[in-house]
Amino acid sequence: MLKKREPLSIPSNQINIHSFYRSFILTENMKEEIKERLQRNETWQRALYMLFFIIIYGVSKFVIFAIILFQFITIILTGGTNEQMLKFGQNLSTYLYQITQFLTFNSEEHPFPFSKWPNGAPHHISQYID
Repeated sequence: MLKKREPLSIPSNQINIHSFYRSFILTENMKEEIKERLQRNETWQRALYMLFFIIIYGVSKFVIFAIILFQFITIILTGGTNEQMLKFGQNLSTYLYQITQFLTFNSEEHPFPFSKWPNGAPHHISQYID
């Protein structure tokens, strides 16, 4: 015969549900701060820039794939890589790095077309916003 299992009991002094839920309740002051942040134009402008750069990032992945195929075919046909594509690939990689820095809030600088197209490797590895 199977024995009936006892329900799991946890002593009440180990779980305080009231304090657990209280930590998730927003105070009036917090609600006002959030409301104020949501009404800032800068917040929504950044959201639009981010959406724009997410689309550019997705398109750029296809361009990277095309460069990969082109360079591979070039190596097969000529025995070497195409110098112009090497430079463009480096610049595109730097551009994607700049986009990633912007999207992850590590930079406030808007990448191309709102600034110059990158030329070469990134000049700084990491920039944190204080």
